[in-house]
Amino acid sequence: MLTLNDLTPDKQWDVARWRSIRGQLEDWGTLAIVVGVAIALRVAPSYIPVPQNQTSVSSPNYELFTDHLIDDTPPNSYDFTLIDPRTDSVSVPVPAPCDGKISETRTDDPGGYGLFAEVQCESGKYWFFAHLESVSVTVGDVVIKGEQLGIQGTSGNSTAEHIHLEIANSSGGTAIARDQSQPLVNDYLAWLEGKS
Repeated sequence: MLTLNDLTPDKQWDVARWRSIRGQLEDWGTLAIVVGVAIALRVAPSYIPVPQNQTSVSSPNYELFTDHLIDDTPPNSYDFTLIDPRTDSVSVPVPAPCDGKISETRTDDPGGYGLFAEVQCESGKYWFFAHLESVSVTVGDVVIKGEQLGIQGTSGNSTAEHIHLEIANSSGGTAIARDQSQPLVNDYLAWLEGKS
């Protein structure tokens, strides 16, 4: 018999979402409507909706796996995994760390960093998120803190779902020294967990 643990993370999330919807049904007549909605949601692109005139998105309250947070390939970069505690899924939206503008993306996977998105924050720092499963933004998009950049993944030179993060002073630039980036990363991670 197939169990939830036998499914890929994205399918685990689908099963958990379906169980939640099914548990809320009061009669079988509603089932046909819900199945139609579920099919529509599955083929629609995934995103974190941001209502017009909204200035921020609340924390996703993720759990974090940070055993390999300090990454020196290249120097001064970070690796961590976002986990949705409600579903144990790692196929989750990656939120923007700040208000800013998308300065660079890659939506095909030639290797190395794989799919990525880079945000130029209002502070002037460039946050580079790599190894995404998919990218939800395009160059020039204006984003607010918490808006979805893409889905965490394992594209490029990667062995498991995670985020590779670098912070630089210019687009595509060398990562800034850890003593400058670590406080920014700590604040972002605390926000991701709902602690700030």
